[in-house]
Amino acid sequence: MYINGIDFPNEMIDAITKGELVVFVGAGVSMGAPTLLPNFEKLAEEVAAGTGERPKKEESCEAFLGRLKHKGIDVNQRAADILSEKNLQPNQLHKYIINLFTDSKGVKIVTTNYDNMLEMVLQEKGIENVKIYDAPALPLGDDVRGIVHIHGNVCEPEYMVVTDDDFGKAYLSDGYVARFLVKLFESYPVLFIGYSYNDVIVRYLTRAMTKYNACKRYILTDSKEGNWSELGIEPILYPEKKYDILNESVNQLAVRIKRGISDWENNLKLIGEKPPTDLSMESEVLFCLQDENKTRVLMNCVHGKEWLWRLEANGIFKNLFMEDVQLSNIEVAWGEWIIREFLEKEYEEMKK
Repeated sequence: MYINGIDFPNEMIDAITKGELVVFVGAGVSMGAPTLLPNFEKLAEEVAAGTGERPKKEESCEAFLGRLKHKGIDVNQRAADILSEKNLQPNQLHKYIINLFTDSKGVKIVTTNYDNMLEMVLQEKGIENVKIYDAPALPLGDDVRGIVHIHGNVCEPEYMVVTDDDFGKAYLSDGYVARFLVKLFESYPVLFIGYSYNDVIVRYLTRAMTKYNACKRYILTDSKEGNWSELGIEPILYPEKKYDILNESVNQLAVRIKRGISDWENNLKLIGEKPPTDLSMESEVLFCLQDENKTRVLMNCVHGKEWLWRLEANGIFKNLFMEDVQLSNIEVAWGEWIIREFLEKEYEEMKK
């Protein structure tokens, strides 16, 4: 389905509607105003401020933070203080992500962020009974419900995964994050928001991914760089650095998901006798054709020969005139639509 020029796969939308999709939230989500939190590289710089220490050439952020920790600097507490400053507020994207879920029981969010912006949105909206998990106490990867902080939470700095030693324990020696992720990727389709191909965090996440996992994985990204297909991830592209388009598209995606049958009917009535030329509206028609209830609504809203040819081009009638084919209920209904729209109308004209 096209929304603001972004092509959201219908299969992914269907997974959200069924309450099956897990949304993976990265640092990019918390970088937008008014939240304005740093990504991992910038966080490392801010933690080191005033220490006189700088990363060595080609030294990774987590290794640099590990070196600071070995020098007696409490990098976990410093990071937590930076990410939990007073007056921090969630941004619109935090709110739109929560809106993707139809009820509190259906929330399925995994985040590598340490901040509590998503929880603040729940509180603002008065949404209760959403479970919160903070590493190392993670749920089973095949039973994700609520918000899961796989790298810990600012509320418990000592358990935040920030140094190379922390990442080593989480993904290798203790392996509690890796075990969780492997099972999750086997059990749920996933949508990544707020990650880029070169993120430090992505290096670790990809250790739990193989392109052979059964469930689909998607990422919202503004960059064509990076071989996401090697990880079995399907990119959903939005215009480069157009974060306002990204935000509004996620918002509109939530609106589409929460449309009831009457809402779909009101929207489809606008089409009338002319098939849409607008890509967004046309994609909504195709989306409706994948669901029996929405298809029946569509039947009552579209009329005329132009629609006959458009539906024929989409293969809707391919079985109607074949011998020895068992028709589905919806195919029978389309046959009745043809009779009602054309044969009965022609007969009424002939009687006049």
